[in-house]
Amino acid sequence: WGCPPRQRTFPARLDRPSSVPRRVMAFSFEARRGGARRHAAALAVLAALLGLTEIPVASLAFQARLSSPGSSPPPRSRPRSSSHTGGRIASASGCFAPSSSSSGRSATTALRGKLWDKLEIDEDPPEDEHRWYLMNCIAGMELQLLQQVRRAHSEMPPDVRDNDVTKFVVPTERKLRSHGPRNVVDVKALYPGYVFAKIRLCPETYEPLQRCPLTRSWMGTVNVRRMRKLPPVPVALNDEEVAKFKGLEESTEAIYEKYGKDYDGSEDDGADLLGQYAGYEVEGMVKVLAGKNAGEDGVVRRLKDGKVCVRLYTYGTTYDQWYKPEEIRPMTDAEVLKGFTGPDAPVTQRDYETSIGRRSDRDRDRGRGRGR
Repeated sequence: WGCPPRQRTFPARLDRPSSVPRRVMAFSFEARRGGARRHAAALAVLAALLGLTEIPVASLAFQARLSSPGSSPPPRSRPRSSSHTGGRIASASGCFAPSSSSSGRSATTALRGKLWDKLEIDEDPPEDEHRWYLMNCIAGMELQLLQQVRRAHSEMPPDVRDNDVTKFVVPTERKLRSHGPRNVVDVKALYPGYVFAKIRLCPETYEPLQRCPLTRSWMGTVNVRRMRKLPPVPVALNDEEVAKFKGLEESTEAIYEKYGKDYDGSEDDGADLLGQYAGYEVEGMVKVLAGKNAGEDGVVRRLKDGKVCVRLYTYGTTYDQWYKPEEIRPMTDAEVLKGFTGPDAPVTQRDYETSIGRRSDRDRDRGRGRGR
């Protein structure tokens, strides 16, 4: 019918003359939006449906004004801006297509294209020796980024792969911890969030490494241009920083030589690392030697980062406390058996404090009225 769905319903009482002109004027308003031809067609359809012999004067005057020579065309409805449709314009098929203005605006971004040209990075001279650079990633994803940069290195041209790249290193160390009744070896990075790259900085090496999915940025200077913060320009490590890194590099290379470059600790039992826990095992009985719980008995629950987690049962409560191996000692079988059987006579609070050294025998006797 050429009108929105809200105007397809007719008045309940058609015998009222006052309701007909309002409906006709509604169609006249819709015809003004669609043009003179739609206006005439809408009036004809309405007249046929309602059996009208006369068309209201207001509608005829409106139609005459539209069809009169020299009159200005009716105002067309303004299309919706691209901001209301997310930068898209509806096509004839009803689908949204990107508008020319929005696509041109999104194509001119500050970081589109090669970052090397955008950031104006200085290339290292070919005759200089390779330098150490730091690549930044999310903490805990260092080994994954190391695999990605090695894959990118294998896909570089042969001349770049052989002449401009020396190696990639993540300084790591082996840590033993308990996972239930068994021991697990974890490989942890000494510098969380960083991968060391010894390369000659040039576009052929920077761009493939920057395109790695886990690469966030490089360690360098703050780069602000036109009130906008850009990724930092890579800066090589100085001699003092490299000297500190040398020992870490050697220890990491020793781990790789012994266990392989793909070592992740999954098949390592960590027998050589068990000595740092002085032979303590999970579910073993120990006695606390230092701290506010000195003299208490406990059960070993966890081993982690060179410390022992002991579960204590004191005054009807249970809680865990971390101790160094020298702050506890393993209990003998006789002490464990005595702990299970209990004391021969009830132990008072004074007797307990005397046994752990908080009170002397004289204080105990004075409390009982047997000494002065």
